[in-house]
Amino acid sequence: MKKAAPLCICLLAISAVASGLTDLDYTLGKSKYASSSIVDDESFHGSRSAMLSVGNGGTTVRAYIYMDQPIFLQELDTLSMWMNPQSGDGSVQLELFLDGNGDGKYDSQNPEDISLRSSKSSWSGLGMSAGQWNELDGFDLSYTKYKDASFGSKSMDECRSLLAGNGLVKLYITFYKDADKNVNETRVLLDFIAIADELISFEPLEKEEIKEATKSVSQGGTITYTITYGNNLQEPVDLVVKEQYDHRAIFLQASPPPDQGTNNVWTFRRLQPGEHGQIMIKMSAAKPNCKASIEGEVQGTGYTSASAKLSTSLVGYTITNSVILSSDKFNLTASASTAVKSKEGLEMLLQGHGAGACRSRMLLGYSPSKISTLWDLRGESFPVSAKVKGRQMAFNSGWHAAVRWENRYRDLLWDERYWDSSYLKLSFASQISKGSTFAESASDFAGFQEHAFRWSDSISTSHLAGNFSLTRRMGDRMETRQQSGEKEGLGCLCEYQ
Repeated sequence: MKKAAPLCICLLAISAVASGLTDLDYTLGKSKYASSSIVDDESFHGSRSAMLSVGNGGTTVRAYIYMDQPIFLQELDTLSMWMNPQSGDGSVQLELFLDGNGDGKYDSQNPEDISLRSSKSSWSGLGMSAGQWNELDGFDLSYTKYKDASFGSKSMDECRSLLAGNGLVKLYITFYKDADKNVNETRVLLDFIAIADELISFEPLEKEEIKEATKSVSQGGTITYTITYGNNLQEPVDLVVKEQYDHRAIFLQASPPPDQGTNNVWTFRRLQPGEHGQIMIKMSAAKPNCKASIEGEVQGTGYTSASAKLSTSLVGYTITNSVILSSDKFNLTASASTAVKSKEGLEMLLQGHGAGACRSRMLLGYSPSKISTLWDLRGESFPVSAKVKGRQMAFNSGWHAAVRWENRYRDLLWDERYWDSSYLKLSFASQISKGSTFAESASDFAGFQEHAFRWSDSISTSHLAGNFSLTRRMGDRMETRQQSGEKEGLGCLCEYQ
């Protein structure tokens, strides 16, 4: 039974996870008297094949085929390969290793796991011609169960029926040297190994996987996606590759360039059997870049609240890009995801509320790298009433205010709080950026006040109750990096009056 293997794809991303071009992997055996290599001077499919040889003093050389996931024996409707004998009349034997207990592997010590061995057949006995490509169909061979004489000799169809539920995890293809001692070397070319819907044809990109992928990028960082495509059919195809971009990623460039008038479609006319290629796409993770100037004023008598909150910190997120490969014979998809790291930045909170007479004026400036504020608050506390949902309600609250900012780049914190103040006059100005910070406050109040300031590994706090007039000032700038490579220093000035 034969079934054409489909074209397989892989979407790779620096900062992603995806599979390879095939779910099969291989190793070519070597020893003192046997050798194996990939050659490109003769092939059945694509441009390359595997050359295996056994010289005098040796007996066998082997190709080891491994499944990423077990293939249930009842689904093994294809087991074939192409051979081109180069010298000698060697023999070939297949050995199938089956997982019988569902743990995804074969263990020779586990009685539930099974090894099936085909009959050992010479090339001439199989009717193969030297110097030509010949198909070896595993369904034409008979199999015995290793260390179980009662099993007898069965066809592959009989094995599939009797051993349904067992999963194929690996296949050994063993070549034996010609028994004729006058033959110095037995050599054979191997290509186009088809197992169920999977294929190995020894092409350079066939084993590509995302093992070198970067799992994450910084905010605004560049992501590189590599789409690996190939034609595993036995006839040319017109292949269309179409990327579906995440809306949080910005297209920068691609190699080769996409079809004219697009940034996400590539068309490959008459892609030849075994032909593979890659498309490299560079994208940028979205990063806020807005600037704003905000001005607001509140004044009147009653219960009043004024607040503002600004932040340049960015929350992490995940970007997922998908690709569709299509022709008149298939429609396949794959995807890759990149984690975009969160970013610590600048935080600013201004908040005031109370009952009585109030005037509050704010002027705020914002950009992704800087926050500036001017806040002037005047509050006098006395009982007031207001109609809420048709009912007259009384309010008698002292003035509360909070000024809190944090420069997480520099580990700087300013936290200034007032509560239960019968009157409060507060003027605050600041400009905070990654490289420098300035803040100044002046206040007159009758009530309670608490202040905390942190820089580097130091912290200063104060707690006040009563009538006070205060001025606080802080200046900080990033100092020049020392030649020794030590951490950037801080220059701080704090004044209290």
